[in-house]
Amino acid sequence: MKIDLHQLLRSIVTVRAQIPDDAFTARTLGILREGSGVVIRENGVVLTIGYLITEAEEVWLTTHEGRVIAGHALAYDQETGFGLVQSLGPLGLPALDFGSAARAKLGDPVVLADGAGEFVEANIMAMQEFAGYWEYMLEAAIFTAPAHPSWGGAALIDSQGKLLGIGSLRLEITGSAKAVMPTWSCRSTCCLPFWMIYWPGGTPKNCPDPGLAFSRPRATARLSS
Repeated sequence: MKIDLHQLLRSIVTVRAQIPDDAFTARTLGILREGSGVVIRENGVVLTIGYLITEAEEVWLTTHEGRVIAGHALAYDQETGFGLVQSLGPLGLPALDFGSAARAKLGDPVVLADGAGEFVEANIMAMQEFAGYWEYMLEAAIFTAPAHPSWGGAALIDSQGKLLGIGSLRLEITGSAKAVMPTWSCRSTCCLPFWMIYWPGGTPKNCPDPGLAFSRPRATARLSS
């Protein structure tokens, strides 16, 4: 893949969230959650996986240079699983362009990268619906292999250096041949809900299809610029 990974990795940060002991999700997801997020607006809006930040009372973002900036859990969409964090101080990081998961094909080369700067070169193995045992359904999950050891909120980057999805979970799926194949399930950025695309102040950088397939914003999820 002929992309400048060093430059792209700057747009991915570590996300750490502190959850109250008595929070509804504390027992199942823990009170200290760590993962990654991707800068999608240069004013410090970070896209991540929602379970990292749901019910968070504190959020901290760490850049590759080691700078730690406080963040605010801006929004969590339960239907798609995406979450947004707003940096409360200047990140000074470039926003990662959005790619088009709708144009992705089986076998396409991709990179899975986390906020610590670790990355894995992989390929798209499947693009299909996934329903978890906890009754959480991904309508357009992207499965890749090999796996990344730090998947939660990590960036799925295509061969053009654009964001295709956000790491959600790691699975063990039996391959059609003989081996148990470690794979990822990623939330496609084509599934970004309407309210995450349109909020006062503009759209994420270079969103390829701002109309998407969503019919209306949610009044409870209006975001400020």
